[in-house]
Amino acid sequence: MPLPSRPCLRPAAILFVLLGCGGVDPDPDRDAGTDAGIDAGVDAGPDAGRCEEGATRPCYTAAQETQGVGLCTAGTQRCETGDWTPTCAEEVVPAAETCNGLDEDCDGTADEELTSAFYRDLDGDSFGDPDEVVQACAVPPGYVTSSTDCDDQAAGVRPEAAEQCNGIDEDCDTIPDDGAAATLCPPTTRVQTTQCGGLSGCEIVSCNPGSYDADGQYATGCECEDDLADSTCSAATHLGSLSSGQTQVRSGKLPDETQTDWYQLSFPAGPGNPTIALTSNPGSVFRFDVLVGGCGGTAGDCVTGGKSTALFTWVHNQTSCTEINYCTTCGTLPASVLIRVERTSTGQSCATYQLSVSR
Repeated sequence: MPLPSRPCLRPAAILFVLLGCGGVDPDPDRDAGTDAGIDAGVDAGPDAGRCEEGATRPCYTAAQETQGVGLCTAGTQRCETGDWTPTCAEEVVPAAETCNGLDEDCDGTADEELTSAFYRDLDGDSFGDPDEVVQACAVPPGYVTSSTDCDDQAAGVRPEAAEQCNGIDEDCDTIPDDGAAATLCPPTTRVQTTQCGGLSGCEIVSCNPGSYDADGQYATGCECEDDLADSTCSAATHLGSLSSGQTQVRSGKLPDETQTDWYQLSFPAGPGNPTIALTSNPGSVFRFDVLVGGCGGTAGDCVTGGKSTALFTWVHNQTSCTEINYCTTCGTLPASVLIRVERTSTGQSCATYQLSVSR
């Protein structure tokens, strides 16, 4: 028959009805478990564990130690229809490194093993200073790939530069002025051999025969040429016969201090007193001797005390025994005389003298 209506509708109440309102539950634990299970089922209904629509939360799908390092950064998940989207929007995770100055693999170092060394080229000769180096992806302005410049302040000093004679190592091989003398110091005018004198530059060692380096300048070469006048008495240059009213002028030079110039001059009988003089004598370094009687003759003094050596002027007076500087038998002209010109200064000189003979 149907049960009477009761105010308690829970299953436990139904059991109570069956047992009687005043009865004792033989399995109280069973009722407690049933109540707990039912309550739990009610509390964990169909909306339990779902997110609030439109809510967001941070996310990061790569190794946590890379988050916040380099370019790596967390993204965002969004709640849609009660669930978190599977995509972590806008997150940046480690990627392959490229040479751009950025840390794409998020290991704390940018462009590792991708940059190259470049060297400062201050003088613009395409060779860089090994002490001025930068690491970069591409060549920075003012830098080059070579690090072999030994002086980045001088464009003429670099590997493979032509070596010059100046005490400088232009080709950066650590040896200044290395190379053949003829290459470093090509012979200049009438120069036979040269040498490199380091900081003092190129020097002349020897000249072509008949030429002299009187000014000591490599650039001008052996600028002084000998006039090739005869330098021995036996081969004296004959100036001919000097008659009254005649004049001869002879120019010459004695580049070497040991040289002498010899001339021979004849005097035919007749009027006129001959005069021999140095009309041009730079620095008064030239002088001459007059000899009578050939190469074995003497330069004897006249009776009035005149002399025939170390002269600047010589005069023979046919009418008086007061001759100047030199005389033979008083009043009588010698048939010929020998004139020896010498230079008193030392070293080489390209000074030119002028000897004048007149009557």
